[in-house]
Amino acid sequence: MGVATEAFGKNLFALDVQMQDYRRLRYVVLNFSQNGSNTATPAEARIDYSFHNAWEVRTGWERPLKKMRVRAGWAFDGTPVPEKAVSPLWPDSSRLNFDVGASREKNGRELSIFYQFTKFLPRTTSVAANANLFTNGDWNSTAQLLGIELRFRKGGRSLEFKQ
Repeated sequence: MGVATEAFGKNLFALDVQMQDYRRLRYVVLNFSQNGSNTATPAEARIDYSFHNAWEVRTGWERPLKKMRVRAGWAFDGTPVPEKAVSPLWPDSSRLNFDVGASREKNGRELSIFYQFTKFLPRTTSVAANANLFTNGDWNSTAQLLGIELRFRKGGRSLEFKQ
């Protein structure tokens, strides 16, 4: 569910709240029925992840300037991964995202640049059943993205702000 408004001059403000249904990923079945007779791999294994639903909140701002549009945003992504499933396969934690960008459009071409910084919130796991799997411990990380996009539009019309 989201809302957006231009009630504050030329600024566009937006808010979006989402719920992702990760409960459908309760478990994953691995089928190795074609394994050789001299392997230690079981014919079939069911890995229980028990993911839960996750909430996301996103906010954004955009403002047209003389020849471009500038943007900024913030997002919170809650993790669907329960403590018992945190591992190198699912090293997930809740995240904070900070974004900035700009676009310029001319003659049906749009050039955009953006930067995103993601802070994975620190997560410590201590699950007795995972002690022999060596997945307990402190999990934290950051990520950075820098992007450039060039878009071509043939025909149609540009979506312009009311100014």
